[in-house]
Amino acid sequence: MLFSLAACCGSAVSVARPQAPAGENRTISLNRYWNFVTDPAGSLKVNDLASVEKVRQALVPGSWQSEFDDLRDYAGVAWYWTSFTLAPLAAGQIALVRFGAVDYRAEVYFNGQKLGSHEGGYLPVEFDVTSLLHPGENQLAVRVADPGAKPDEVEGIKYAEIPHGKQNWYVQTSGPWQGVELEVRPRMHLGAVHVAARADGSFGIEAPIVNAAAGNPAGEPAKVTAQILDSAGKVAWERSLELKAGQEKCEFSDRLSSPSLWSPASPALYTLRVGLSSGDGSRSTHYPGDTQDYRFGFRTFETRGGKFYLNGKVIYLRGALDQAFYPDTLYTEPSLDDLRAEMRRAKQLGLNLLRCHIKVPDPRYLEAADEAGVLVWYEIPNWDKLTADSKRRGMETLRGMVERDWNHPAIVIVSIINESWGANLKEARDRQWLEQAYHEAKAIVPGWLVDDNSACCDNFHLASDLADFHQYDAIPDHAADFDRFVADQARRPGWLFSSYGDAAPRGDEPMLLSEFGNWGLPRVPETKPWWFARRFEGREITLPEGIEKRFADYQLDSLFGNLSALTDETDKHQYEAL
Repeated sequence: MLFSLAACCGSAVSVARPQAPAGENRTISLNRYWNFVTDPAGSLKVNDLASVEKVRQALVPGSWQSEFDDLRDYAGVAWYWTSFTLAPLAAGQIALVRFGAVDYRAEVYFNGQKLGSHEGGYLPVEFDVTSLLHPGENQLAVRVADPGAKPDEVEGIKYAEIPHGKQNWYVQTSGPWQGVELEVRPRMHLGAVHVAARADGSFGIEAPIVNAAAGNPAGEPAKVTAQILDSAGKVAWERSLELKAGQEKCEFSDRLSSPSLWSPASPALYTLRVGLSSGDGSRSTHYPGDTQDYRFGFRTFETRGGKFYLNGKVIYLRGALDQAFYPDTLYTEPSLDDLRAEMRRAKQLGLNLLRCHIKVPDPRYLEAADEAGVLVWYEIPNWDKLTADSKRRGMETLRGMVERDWNHPAIVIVSIINESWGANLKEARDRQWLEQAYHEAKAIVPGWLVDDNSACCDNFHLASDLADFHQYDAIPDHAADFDRFVADQARRPGWLFSSYGDAAPRGDEPMLLSEFGNWGLPRVPETKPWWFARRFEGREITLPEGIEKRFADYQLDSLFGNLSALTDETDKHQYEAL
């Protein structure tokens, strides 16, 4: 049971980020203040940036809504640009620019030349800038187009048909809201290495080779070496394979005897170190080419007979719905230390799972969960209207999530949609799409469970690995209603699945109450954030600003003394009710 606390063109490719680069690679962070200007008419060209007026400084990563008071609700086109210098590349090296995520469509320029574009606000993209590098200062520019409430369509992009999650509930996010970096790597280098490791110690490794055709000019054979290191850095397993000329993928499979298993109680992490030899016989280092490190864990998560099993043992899920919005940075995750603290607090509350709600988080969120032993259930960010474009974009997002996040042992569940948002399940064609999407997802995820629709109200499941539902009954006011609902759901009622005769329940899906909760008030900060003056969907009752006056007008000071005492009592009540 869970509880609630509250596409590309040109040379662009989607990529998964390794845990830590090693070997001869160089990484330069471009996270800093960039030049920024809005372009409401969408008429600026990259060559206009040198003379454009009203240039501001915008922090990257971040959104323009979080940065500027007058742009909280701006939707449309804007430009970001910055400059940097780079030491000359050695023979056989290339330079790659990587964006963690840019919402929504990004057109990327380097030294005035267009590299390509990328559509989708949640996933990474990288570009090879080697041929455009020159001595001295180099300029990187990004043209961002993102619709919102007004206008809801920008340059043919309809807001209702793009994955956006709860941005329209809280604050819209536009621009490079995740980090940007430049990396120097060998021309022939490793792609996104995936490792699938199970509780019985068996594992499989797939290592793609990028620019394999480039090979080694000397004609010497290249080699891939893979090591598994335990938490102390000791080599637990090692193998090497020689590559054939032009070979684009290398695979390993084996079994580790009695590995330490990853779990919330003991989040044991291993490091997979993969080295790609350049084939240059003059080198003496152990891994003379490209080397990448990836953290992973041995674990198996599955369902049997209506129960969840982690590493062969029954596990009872206790989780919270994590909206993953932050007071200062909004959609952008704060520091890794802050995320680690969040995971520690979740475990101190007795939780073993966080449901990152209709958002693809920064990889550091997943890194912190891996380290702390917090299970993660995350979801494709929802759109509003099911069309050919939204279907395509939704499944492209899922494939990108799988590509980027494959190695994280914390991830155990992924949802396709939430509460049927973006689909009308009263329509047969929408139900058919959802069932097809479930089967497509099952074919590509790395052992994650797939929830077709995290259901609520009058919607339901079609085909799913779990039978979850949402119900909000405030306690103690509606405690009896809550008890009746839980008892009804526990009987596996027919309303959990489609009543149209087109559902495919197995009958043994674990049942979860995946959203419920009680309200509570946070402590009011001395310096109030700017969003205190914003209403949710225009509803006056949701306006934080003026809470002190309302406290006095209702004469609540006669009961609680001060506002802080009231908030403490509501938090205590919320905790006890849950």
